[in-house]
Amino acid sequence: MTMKEACSYVKQEQQKRGREHRRAHSHEKCSGLTDIEYNAVVTRQKSTFAKGKSYAYTSRWRAFTETL
Repeated sequence: MTMKEACSYVKQEQQKRGREHRRAHSHEKCSGLTDIEYNAVVTRQKSTFAKGKSYAYTSRWRAFTETL
């Protein structure tokens, strides 16, 4: 393979990848989902979790709250 052949091959591959990308991410109107397909889609929701109290708020002062 000569340098000219290699350059043309690379150019063709780039064009092919670009066409495939544009086809996959085109904003053409697509058909909607059926009820079964829509219900099968699982989307994660926003989740926040309690951080809890740190050692300074709990275990450290446990000895001070105990009666003698």
